[in-house]
Amino acid sequence: MEFQRGDVVLIPFPYTDFSAAKTRPAVVISSELYHLLRQELLLAYVSSQVSQANPAIDHVLVITYPLSLRGGNSRRSNLPTGLEIASPPSAARNDAGGR
Repeated sequence: MEFQRGDVVLIPFPYTDFSAAKTRPAVVISSELYHLLRQELLLAYVSSQVSQANPAIDHVLVITYPLSLRGGNSRRSNLPTGLEIASPPSAARNDAGGR
């Protein structure tokens, strides 16, 4: 599998009403075992809106982005619960060519 758990990728992420999509960073959350059984990636939406994170249900992480995504900088990011999708690997882009 080209992508592994923890990789940051760019993906056309649908709006919550599915009216359109916007290319956004996402984190691969599916495991190697999952990929042995299924082809799609499980992805979690990444938001820079850390102040809006609900500590009871959301996850705030420090993510080091690949050089091509945000210049390789580390930044606090929010992974809001409930904004996960399954996507074919062909829809994900990692311009840095790996982790």
